[in-house]
Amino acid sequence: MNFSDIEYLLVVAERRNIGRAAEALGLTQPALTRAIGRLETLAGQSLFVRHPKGVDLTPAGQALVGRAQRIHNEYGDAMRELQDMKAGQLGLLRLGYSVSADERVITLACRQLLFERPAARLTLATAFMKTLLEQLTDGMLDLIVGPLAESENSAFLATPLYHDRLACVVDRAHPLLRRARVTLGDVAKETWLLPSRRLPVRQEFERRFSDAGLVPPVVRIESDYITPAQFKMLRGTRILAICQEDALRGLKRIGLETLNVGGLRLQRRIAVIRRANAYASPLSTRLGKLIEHAARRRAHIE
Repeated sequence: MNFSDIEYLLVVAERRNIGRAAEALGLTQPALTRAIGRLETLAGQSLFVRHPKGVDLTPAGQALVGRAQRIHNEYGDAMRELQDMKAGQLGLLRLGYSVSADERVITLACRQLLFERPAARLTLATAFMKTLLEQLTDGMLDLIVGPLAESENSAFLATPLYHDRLACVVDRAHPLLRRARVTLGDVAKETWLLPSRRLPVRQEFERRFSDAGLVPPVVRIESDYITPAQFKMLRGTRILAICQEDALRGLKRIGLETLNVGGLRLQRRIAVIRRANAYASPLSTRLGKLIEHAARRRAHIE
């Protein structure tokens, strides 16, 4: 087996179709079929099950693809390490960060890195954690910053940075603000602006109501990522929302206030995350340290 065989295997496993995989690889379909046949001969068993619409991995194929992906990543890491050595430890650094991460921390750390390493180049990617973790696993990113709970497995190495606390906000004329004590039962009767149900913070939000024996409240507005402009929709309404505590000062300026709700204190741990046992360039190691330093100064960043 050579490195090309590994690449062929991974592309066929991804595309689930020999024809589409051959097109992506720049090969003819018969040539790719012969290459997969050689792999199956080496393995002594079928790696794919053929059907009219394409192919599916057999259990043996799934096992081999898992190891092949690690070999592919290790090879990529080795090439990047050699390139870093040739470039005198300077080069391109690819950082991804979650929409829930404090962008001030990211930009402060990146700015300091650019001052320290004049020849360094940065590629920044903002996305949801599922996408970022996939890109990190595939070697498309060097490190990411985002919620820790979504990365807690042996494939990743995480360094916690800070707790991201969430608060409930409402229009300053909302009648619930006049109550001395507000419970989950009270806010369960209201309508909400909330993040998408596929996000862990939304799942945790709804779990609080389920654990209290309540039906989760009605969601009137749902958004993948709630922006400051979207919070303006709450003004003059009874709609409630959750937001990061760091954003409260800005929301107060547009007429929103914090509503303290018993049993609804939510928080996430934000971390710097890497692939476990993967090559970390001096540049990515330094940026990780700068992000940690910026996170410690987070309360004082304007």
